[in-house]
Amino acid sequence: MITILTNMKLIHKQQTNVQNHYNESPDQHLYKNFIKQAIKFKRLSKQEEKTLGLKIYKTQNHQAIKTLILHNMRLSIKIAYKYKRSWTNIMDLIQEASIGIAIAAKKWDPHKKTRFGTYASYWIKAQLTKFLMTNARLIHTANTKIGRKIYFNLPKIKRKLISQGKHPTPELIAKEINEDPKEVTSVITRINNNETSINNKFYNRTNNNNIIENLITSKNLNAENLICQYQINKTMNNIIIHFTKTLNNERDITIWTKHLISDNPISLVDLGKQYNVSKQRIFQLANKIKQNFRCYIIDTLGPNTNLSWLFS
Repeated sequence: MITILTNMKLIHKQQTNVQNHYNESPDQHLYKNFIKQAIKFKRLSKQEEKTLGLKIYKTQNHQAIKTLILHNMRLSIKIAYKYKRSWTNIMDLIQEASIGIAIAAKKWDPHKKTRFGTYASYWIKAQLTKFLMTNARLIHTANTKIGRKIYFNLPKIKRKLISQGKHPTPELIAKEINEDPKEVTSVITRINNNETSINNKFYNRTNNNNIIENLITSKNLNAENLICQYQINKTMNNIIIHFTKTLNNERDITIWTKHLISDNPISLVDLGKQYNVSKQRIFQLANKIKQNFRCYIIDTLGPNTNLSWLFS
């Protein structure tokens, strides 16, 4: 009887294992196989690490880089797993962590006393943080250098302030990392606010098919305003094109196109250097062109045209 029960338990266990295998997603299966391969590579001793590091430092030896990366894959997996709450696909995180450790392998200086794992941890976290900032949200968060610094240090600074019995306000966080409180507030706001599609439905007592887009109001939605704005833009573009043709002097054309109406205007100083004149002289020429443009608009549209909105 005991033998039969034991055999039944073994059969049930085997059936359960087979069922679990087929229920696994491709990502889970890939993850398990990757872990099995990664744990085959044991940690390097300090001397082995340094020997590989010197080869890479002197000649950028590809085989040495590969060996150093493979024997530190456990570290990549460990750090990547800590970021799993922010990104569901663990293999994506491991891939980014591997990129970070590859960067570290090429940059590590073995002459310094820092162990490779300690040095690599920084680059792995930096790569993971960059990946999450770019991909974890529809609206990218903290893509500037200052923003990345704030995003990267935010959890650590919050824990530090809380351990000191302080509330982690943007002002205190900004003081800790020596940055503008406005930048800190901007990053925190974007992290804390949830995103949603404007096509998502919302509950309404009278109509359950309403979508968020219907809640968005704008003055520009008025058809008359849109048509007027279109006509104004079209008229001004035509005036600018025809006025440009009246400029015969190359210097005036450059000041007009590259300074006065450009989206990325060249400074007066740079224009002065280009034509070997002072900044004040370029300023005088620019003012003269603006006056001519005002007269051209009045001649085109009539003497009663109100131009205060354009030249304020």
